[in-house]
Amino acid sequence: MSKLLSSHSDAYTTSLSTSRSVVIRGFYAYLADFDSLEDNSTAVIIDEPLRSVLRGTGLVGSCNGLLCLYQQKMDIFIWNPAMRKCKQLPTAPADFVCPFSVDPFFLRGFGYDAVNDDYKVLRILHPDGREAGSKVIVYSLKSDSWKRLPDISYPYQIVRDLGMFLGGALHWIAVTTLGVEICLIILAFDLGVENYKEIPLPNLRFKKSNKLNLCTFADSLCVLLLEADIRIDVWLMNNYGDGNSWCKLFSLEHTQLVSPSLSVRPLAFSKSRRDVLVEVSDKKVIWYNLDRKNLRTVKIANMPAVFHDMEVYTESLVPPDYFLSCNGKQPEEEKKQKRQQKRNESFVSYSVDYDSLGRSTTAIEIDEPLKTYLHATGDVGSCNGLHCLYNLQTDLFLWNPAMRKCRKLPSAPADFLRPFEFDKSSLCGFGYDAANDDYKVLRIVQPDGHDLCGSKASIYSLKTNSWRRLKNISGHFQFWGAWGIFIGGALHWITVTPLGSPSILAFDLGVENYREVLMPRLQNNYCKNMNIVVFEESLCMLEYHPFIRIDVWVMKEYGVGNSWCKLFSVEQPKVTRCCMSITPIFYSKNRKDVLLEVDSKKLMWYNLKKKRARTVKISNLPEIFDLEVYTESLVSPDYNISCGGPQVPSQPQEKKKKQQQRNER
Repeated sequence: MSKLLSSHSDAYTTSLSTSRSVVIRGFYAYLADFDSLEDNSTAVIIDEPLRSVLRGTGLVGSCNGLLCLYQQKMDIFIWNPAMRKCKQLPTAPADFVCPFSVDPFFLRGFGYDAVNDDYKVLRILHPDGREAGSKVIVYSLKSDSWKRLPDISYPYQIVRDLGMFLGGALHWIAVTTLGVEICLIILAFDLGVENYKEIPLPNLRFKKSNKLNLCTFADSLCVLLLEADIRIDVWLMNNYGDGNSWCKLFSLEHTQLVSPSLSVRPLAFSKSRRDVLVEVSDKKVIWYNLDRKNLRTVKIANMPAVFHDMEVYTESLVPPDYFLSCNGKQPEEEKKQKRQQKRNESFVSYSVDYDSLGRSTTAIEIDEPLKTYLHATGDVGSCNGLHCLYNLQTDLFLWNPAMRKCRKLPSAPADFLRPFEFDKSSLCGFGYDAANDDYKVLRIVQPDGHDLCGSKASIYSLKTNSWRRLKNISGHFQFWGAWGIFIGGALHWITVTPLGSPSILAFDLGVENYREVLMPRLQNNYCKNMNIVVFEESLCMLEYHPFIRIDVWVMKEYGVGNSWCKLFSVEQPKVTRCCMSITPIFYSKNRKDVLLEVDSKKLMWYNLKKKRARTVKISNLPEIFDLEVYTESLVSPDYNISCGGPQVPSQPQEKKKKQQQRNER
């Protein structure tokens, strides 16, 4: 019997993707695909109701796919563009209720507190423009409330109002005094321990506060030195907090920019890392080539002539814990109930019978004690009715929902104990080794977080119940996604080769080596617009054409490159509203329809002949979920959690014990 398994993770444990997009904010907010910026691109204005709600907002900061914005009327929002969800924060204390742009003595910043697994907004107020004695408050998304911090006792004059988030802290360029000497430093506020520290600036030719700007670039602190009508120097801190690691990345001559620019800000490297995307004076965007030292203008259709700012962000499923209805409001009682539900229920697993999906059905929660035992877990992969799960404490589990049995795996080697969710350097996959009749879990840790060369690998065997190390990976690949897709006895990832082209890297669980699998002939080579899944026991490639369609390719004969064929396409927004992801799950019994998972929020039956879709109604299903189809089996994870904690023997074991008792008699 086939069943659907869906899980709901809370705001703090939902994984990040590696897809990047661009948000452009003028009077309205626009979205653009990052990878398409190397060719011609189009900016798409965000839909209502968020278009009106976020009209005329300014930026507080961004982190993990979340953007924090403010309005002139003092409202603050946390917005996830990928999920199209937004949360308005509660009003700050009365002495902080002042328009942002009118009062020059307000500082602000937004970032992630990894110590407490929380997102925070910091506000600092200089009363009457004085630095010493400044008031400080911080908002916690976890508690959904503001709290006061001790006043700042040491005099700092902050150069810019916007704090830059990196390394768990917010940063500003500040002027302070050392004896009688006036000094320029970087002032940092640590969101975890909630205290201040100083970071040295690079050794510049001159240090004037009105000539310096601070930003983040390529996951590093970045200082911009403006020499009027001459050039702009871009400096990077290679090792966070190490003053000796500052280096000058490149310089932009004003003559190259045609007209003198008041501001220049690097946004991101290109895929080849040979070019840098640069925002110039809130009017245009350019690609600057580091080798040839030349530039070309990026053409983005439908972009406003003048915009407030541009932000490159990594798409994620981290929800802001609030959904704006069409009127932008939500009853206070409903908000309280949702907040309480988030606190009490971080993860729930549901089971749905496959045969009931043609009509209205209900998702059923799993029973205790597994409901509590598997709290806040995510899915690594599944095979033969077994599911491999992980949690933020780096624990791994094997679970058979049909048998209601679960096994916690032994800890991996110490250098593999990295959290999965917020660490992009950790890869994992689960599957069956038919050659040795064994189930295995593969973990890969990348030293620099991107290039696979030199990465460490470790593998767990269910047969031996132990981990062992494999040889380090020698090939140069850049991964695109953390979870390995199991099919044909191997785990698969989309990767980027040293030449910048996408490929599928496979790890064979039997002979334990790596190989490449041929790709289909796609229209574009942007990894961001690709995903691999398993559909109808075949390797499946999803090719996304943003706001146009999604093409579904299958490899009919595994390992044969010529067997790729395009199965069907789903048009957008004709068939479905514009969405970030569509995943085919399986065919209907008559094979005329395909079940689709859309944006981890709903299920739809798509008719292949009529090219129409209808929503599947499942009551009791959470707003956001991960969905997995499995065939019930009696493959045991060799461990069972009973209500009292001790193991409950399976039926074959019980028969074996009874037989032994008879023999003893």
